[in-house]
Amino acid sequence: MENLVKPFMFFVSLFVITLFSCSLNLDEDYPYDKFSNFDFDYIPTFYREIGKIIKFKNQYDEEIRFETSIYSIERKFYNGLNFVGNTAPSKYYDELYINILLLDMEIEGKPDYYCQDIDITITKKYNGELLHNVSIPTYDAFCTYENRQFETPQINVEEMEINNKIYDKVIEFEVWSDSYYTLYNNSTIHKVYYDLKYGIIGFDEVEGIIGFDDLENNKWRIVN
Repeated sequence: MENLVKPFMFFVSLFVITLFSCSLNLDEDYPYDKFSNFDFDYIPTFYREIGKIIKFKNQYDEEIRFETSIYSIERKFYNGLNFVGNTAPSKYYDELYINILLLDMEIEGKPDYYCQDIDITITKKYNGELLHNVSIPTYDAFCTYENRQFETPQINVEEMEINNKIYDKVIEFEVWSDSYYTLYNNSTIHKVYYDLKYGIIGFDEVEGIIGFDDLENNKWRIVN
């Protein structure tokens, strides 16, 4: 029995080592799904400048601020080899990670950065489309993040005018619950306006009774 176990363990070990080596020794000949110039029409390059302060004002001229913390494009590797064979061709692909700090959000008794940032990840897919994931914090006794996922360019967009500037690739994120989007202290935001080229350009806050006219409620818009 021992004579059978040893060869079997040898071949298992050899397979694991080979598989592990394949994941580390990346072959430059693999295809590379890189962001194209066309892709950047759907990527918020507005956030490229690290440390950039982004200001929003409401109808009462009050102000809140965001800050770009990370804007990083990385070449990543997908290894299609697994224990049952190839599931998809191995390849390189581009992935963009953006982190935005909420400078006017702080929860007493919690550590720095707790519920104080927005994450955006954009991944180049096999079919040439981009997979977007926008993660926005909500807070009600504890912090959670609502993830909005969508693909471009196959997505319906709208136009929005702010201070005489037209944003032509706008989508809306809306939530109606006890946990509203939390972008500054004690905020109750139910709608976020996200432009594919500029990122978050505005948001609306519920202050009155839900279901009635929201015209008197806070409407925050980017200072462009």
